[in-house]
Amino acid sequence: MKKLQNFIIYFLIGFGVLGFIILRAGLENDNNLFSVIGIVVMLTAVILGLIHLGFLNSKAKKAIGHYEKVLSEFKSNSIKIPVDLDKIHVSSKSWTETSEIDGYPADSFYMGVLDSLGGYDNRNFTTETININTLLINVNHNGRQINYAVDVEKDPMVLAMKFAIQKETNLYVSKSDESKFYLDLEFLD
Repeated sequence: MKKLQNFIIYFLIGFGVLGFIILRAGLENDNNLFSVIGIVVMLTAVILGLIHLGFLNSKAKKAIGHYEKVLSEFKSNSIKIPVDLDKIHVSSKSWTETSEIDGYPADSFYMGVLDSLGGYDNRNFTTETININTLLINVNHNGRQINYAVDVEKDPMVLAMKFAIQKETNLYVSKSDESKFYLDLEFLD
């Protein structure tokens, strides 16, 4: 699906550029017919592009609406258990990843050598810090202890501050299957 979307975008860009070239050719040669055709082709590309963007936005809104509906139904049909955020055990892992920037012209050997000689060899890479926090939750449900684990990608210090501010959240456990649950962490956004 992503390849089709990319194809449509590139096609519309190419169609718009073709219209611009036809318009320029018509203006340089005093040919009004070519100018009108170029304008029509460019306007068609713009209109089709706007239709495509509107379609993508409506599709995204539908997906978000469906997710919110399913989540709301799950919450209403589940057991709501209050969770004290001070009692959650947080296990944090943090590391940095260095990756090469895609599409940078340093893919060729000579560009890499020239960047290195010029002192710009670090320009081809990006470094990102990744923080994964595992939240271990012990809840008493129907007279027995149940353990849940949730991974959250957030800086540990920010997570601790947000937990201190919020103090309490809710854990929703399915009535039919205790392995299905939802920990309400919407306050982290």
